[in-house]
Amino acid sequence: KDFLRSLVRHEDRCLDRTVQCPGPNGCEEKVQLKEFHRHAVRNTCSVEMKKRTKFNLSKGWMQWDGLTLKKGQEFNLREDLAWSFFHFSKFEQQFYFSAQYFAAEELYLFYVMVVGGTDTAEEFTATVAIVNDDNDIKITFEGPIMAIDKVPQTEEALMVSPSCFIVHYRSIRNMLSITEVGENRNMTWSVDFETEVDVSQVVQM
Repeated sequence: KDFLRSLVRHEDRCLDRTVQCPGPNGCEEKVQLKEFHRHAVRNTCSVEMKKRTKFNLSKGWMQWDGLTLKKGQEFNLREDLAWSFFHFSKFEQQFYFSAQYFAAEELYLFYVMVVGGTDTAEEFTATVAIVNDDNDIKITFEGPIMAIDKVPQTEEALMVSPSCFIVHYRSIRNMLSITEVGENRNMTWSVDFETEVDVSQVVQM
């Protein structure tokens, strides 16, 4: 039994083991853990994260005259959306931020994962904030980080994870950024939201 426990612990920490690039943000290809970051960047499964990350929900979808208070739907609520991962380094670890829209429940789903096993993930806590343009409204989540090979494969399974930040569409509707991008008074609107992400080390008591 002690041997089996040691073997499981080794497999959880082994950088040579194979993991799947988690969908729907990633390509679902199998790759060695130690090669994951190179794979993700090379295949555009992940892009470098900035201090504030912008997510585009639609361009040209929303119908609005730009004057009245009543606006149409900002994007197609019946269509799933998933963006590439956003990666950043901290505490000598590589972290990835995931964001997607789950149309069946009209929910945004967010999580942060780390290249490493469960032991590594348990050393850190993620803070994810959705912010508006003026930075005077903020919805914040603080919770555990996922190991890269422990990401659930379905939205239903993801939603029961304590690492998943779940936000209903209506909760941030008034925080969406709406920008006119049309030419010649074409009234074409781009709809976006922004996030800020950080990780901190868990303080051992």
